[in-house]
Amino acid sequence: MKTKFFVIAVFAFFARAIELRGCSCETLYFCEQLNHDSVKLAFKAIVVMQKDYGGNNFAAYLHIIHKYKAEIAVTDTIKFYGQWFEAGCDIDVRNLGLPGDTILFSLGIYGNSPPNIFNPDSLQENFSEFRPNGCTTVRLNIKSGVVQGWIAEGVFSYPLGLFESGLEDCNFPQEEEPEYRCLSSENIQVFPNPSTSGRIILQSSHKYDSVHQVRIFSVDGRLIGAFSNLIGNPSNPIEIELANSGLYLLEIVCDNRRHYLKIVVNK
Repeated sequence: MKTKFFVIAVFAFFARAIELRGCSCETLYFCEQLNHDSVKLAFKAIVVMQKDYGGNNFAAYLHIIHKYKAEIAVTDTIKFYGQWFEAGCDIDVRNLGLPGDTILFSLGIYGNSPPNIFNPDSLQENFSEFRPNGCTTVRLNIKSGVVQGWIAEGVFSYPLGLFESGLEDCNFPQEEEPEYRCLSSENIQVFPNPSTSGRIILQSSHKYDSVHQVRIFSVDGRLIGAFSNLIGNPSNPIEIELANSGLYLLEIVCDNRRHYLKIVVNK
């Protein structure tokens, strides 16, 4: 059985853009950071790779694709170091995202100097290297065309297409803010059903819908497949391919609620 997803995303409402452990400070919102004197660099980047040095030392390589603020010169690909301490203020570079993920960063600088450079090995690479301080750094994620994180006061998710224009004056109208909600049986669309190819599309009529889990059972109760942490909306449906003809039961789980749909495949 081959299964494909147009969208596979994990979303946590009102999640902090950074995780601080034992580090006492007040984090600004992303749009506030852009106007703060201590912030010298803000950008959109793609996660290229991550490196584990051992001994709790980690690094992430980020390729910058757009700069919102650039008061210091940096290479197109930069390297973030992080070392996790119970009482430290390093950002957790282990969880910046998977290779290929797009993220946004505002990088605070103390004074006029870059943050402490910490290279756990002797390898010298031709990249700008930083060890960011969590108190002066905000990270935003982009999932399914939506920017997520500490964007502005009371705004934790916003459509990517409107996000950058909102940064100009830190104005993000609430009517444009995505509202993630649980799928209901009334707005689930599954088609074609029956399917003559084994290809099934699961789609929601809501603008933004969250799906915690999808499970597929055969008519005799065997679990055919299980998939977690999905988001489906009209622009990004979930596509499933079933190899064999038969009657299937589709279980959709959201906020501990379960919806069941019958699927027929006639190849």
